[in-house]
Amino acid sequence: MSKRVWKIIGILVLFYILVVLATGCSVTSRKRDLNSGLFNSPNELYKKSLKLKPGMTEKEFFTTLEFKPDPSKINNFEFLDAQTIWLYRFGNSLFQPQDDFPSYIGYRFPYASVRKLISPAFAPAVNISLKGYDLKLISIFKEGKLILAKLEGRAIVDEKETVYIWDLFGNTFEGGFHQGGREALKAIP
Repeated sequence: MSKRVWKIIGILVLFYILVVLATGCSVTSRKRDLNSGLFNSPNELYKKSLKLKPGMTEKEFFTTLEFKPDPSKINNFEFLDAQTIWLYRFGNSLFQPQDDFPSYIGYRFPYASVRKLISPAFAPAVNISLKGYDLKLISIFKEGKLILAKLEGRAIVDEKETVYIWDLFGNTFEGGFHQGGREALKAIP
C-alpha cells in the first residue's frame, strides 16, 4: 500500500479514537413516546383490550378503551390499508373471500414509551440500553362491527448491547476488503 493510503487509515483511526474519547465521558438519552399518557401502564391497556368483544360498534370500542379518537391527543393513530387488513384477517392464504372487502376498516394504535440510553463502557466501546414498553392495538371492523382486536408488541422492553470500536472499524473497511478480493479474483486467469 502507498503512503497516502496509510496516511488516510491513520487519520481514520485517530478520528475514531477522538470520537470515542469525546463521547465516552458523556451519556446520551433519547425517549420515544407514543400515546403514553392515555393509560397508566401497559397492564391497563391489556386489561381494557380483554374487554373488547367481536360485534362491538366503533363507539363501544372507543368507550371501552375510555378515550375519544381525537387526533390532537392521539399520536400516530393509523388507518390500515386493504393489504394489511387482509393479512390480519386471513393471513398469507390464497383464499378469496366472498365478503365485500371495502366494508372493512382497520386501525393501528401505538402505545409506547422507550428510553434509549447510550453510555460509556469499560473497554473502548459504548453501552446501548432500551427500557420501557412498545405495544400496538390492532382493530378491524366490518360494516361498523368489531371483528378483530389484537394487542401486539412487548409490555416490557429491557435490552442491553455493547458496541466495540473494532466493530466500527470492521464495518468501515469491510466493503473495501470485499471489493479488493473481488478485483483480485478477476485478475486471476
